[in-house]
Amino acid sequence: MNYLYKEPDFSMGMASISPICGCSGGCAYCYISLLGMSTPSKNNFGLYKTIEVLHQHTEYQQGKHGTAIVIGGWGELFPNNFALRKHSIEWIVELAKEGNPIVLSTKGILTADELEQICSALCTPEQILIFETITTLDEWKSLEPGTLSPTRRFECLQMCSEAGIRCGLLVNPFLRGITEISFDQILKCAAKLKTLEGIVVSPLFLNELLLKKMHSNCLRELADSEWKQCDLTQSGDGISICAHSLQDEWPILQKLASKTNIPLLRHYLCLISRCFNRKCFLYKNTDYCVNCGNCGFTH
Repeated sequence: MNYLYKEPDFSMGMASISPICGCSGGCAYCYISLLGMSTPSKNNFGLYKTIEVLHQHTEYQQGKHGTAIVIGGWGELFPNNFALRKHSIEWIVELAKEGNPIVLSTKGILTADELEQICSALCTPEQILIFETITTLDEWKSLEPGTLSPTRRFECLQMCSEAGIRCGLLVNPFLRGITEISFDQILKCAAKLKTLEGIVVSPLFLNELLLKKMHSNCLRELADSEWKQCDLTQSGDGISICAHSLQDEWPILQKLASKTNIPLLRHYLCLISRCFNRKCFLYKNTDYCVNCGNCGFTH
C-alpha cells in the first residue's frame, strides 16, 4: 500500500483528508511509524484531485450544513518543515472555500501569520474546529520526543480561541499510570483557555505490531496490561485494533472535569456534532455516549 497517496476517506458522516502523510513525532504509542511513515511528506494524491473526489462522492454534501471535512488524520499538519507547513495551509485555505465545517487535528502549533491566513479564508470563524492532542504533561519528552511541549500546544489553543476559533482538546490516548497522573493538571490548563468547546478522552488502541513496538520502549508493562483488558474493536485502513473502554476510569474523570464546566466526551465525533449542531453517528453506541443531550438520545 502506498501511504503517500491517500484519497479522501468517507465514514460516519465525515470526509477525512490528509495534506501531509507521515509524522516525525516518534510517539511511543503510535502506529504510524510501523507503516513506514516516520518522515512527513506531501500527499501525492494532490489537492485538486482530492476536491474532485469530494464532489463526485455520493456521501458528500457541500456547504455550511454539509459534510464535516476532517484534516490531518494521516500526518502532522504543522511539522517543522516550512514547505510542508505551507502545503498544509494551502490545502486548508482551499478546502475552506467549500463552506463546509472544517476540523483540524494536530500536535503542532500555528504561527500568528498562519492562523491569519486560515481565518481570512473562512466563511465565518465558526466554520472551523481545531483539536490539539495532549497525552501527558510530565513524560512527553520520553514518550513524544519529536513533538513540541504541551505548554506550546496550550499556547496555540489560547491564540486560536482569542481569535474566535473553536478549539477542542484530545486526551489521546489515555495511558493508565501516565495520563491519569497528569489529568487534573491538564484540566487546570484547559480551564485557563478563553474558550474550549470540550475535552475528548480516548483509550489506547492496540494491535500486535504496536504491542511489539511498545515492548521495545518504556511502555512494555502498560501495553501488556492494556492488551489483556481490550474489549472494544474496530478496523482502520486494514489494521485491526482494539482498546480498553475506560469504563472504570470514566466516573472519576467526569468528577474531575465537572469542576471546570468543560464538556467531557468519549469520542471526537461527539464534539464535532456539538460544535456543528448535528446528530452524531455514534448516538446509539453505548460505549461512547455520555448523555450530553446533543443528539436528543439518552441511555
